[in-house]
Amino acid sequence: MKLDDMSLNEVINSTERHAFHEIGDGWIPLVKEMAVQIKKCLEKNYPNSVNEFEFTQIKEKFGTLRAYFYPYFEELDDIVDEYEEKSAHTCEVCGKSGELKSDGYWLMTRCEKHSPIKKEK
Repeated sequence: MKLDDMSLNEVINSTERHAFHEIGDGWIPLVKEMAVQIKKCLEKNYPNSVNEFEFTQIKEKFGTLRAYFYPYFEELDDIVDEYEEKSAHTCEVCGKSGELKSDGYWLMTRCEKHSPIKKEK
C-alpha cells in the first residue's frame, strides 16, 4: 500500500480522528509524511512508545500547520518543525505551492487560485 493510499490512523496509531479536522485537505499529505518520519524515529529510538504515540491536535495557527502530540520526545520537535515550515509553502486548500498571505485579519498559506487576496490588473 502506498503512503497516499493510507489513512492517518494507518500511518501512525491515532484513534482520535478529531485531531485532524482543523486543517485543509492540502496539508493532509504533509501530515502523513510527518507521521511516517515520527514513526521511524520512534521505532529507532523509543520502540516501546510507538503504540502509545498519538497526535493530540493538528491545526492551522498563524497560517501554518501546528502539530501537538503525546508522549513528548525532544527528537520529534525537529520533525514537526520541518513540516510546519513546509506548510508555509504549501496551499492548505489544494496542496500546491503557496505562500503565507494575510487578508488584513487572518494569516493563511494559499496558492494564487485559493487566495482571497486578488491582484489588481
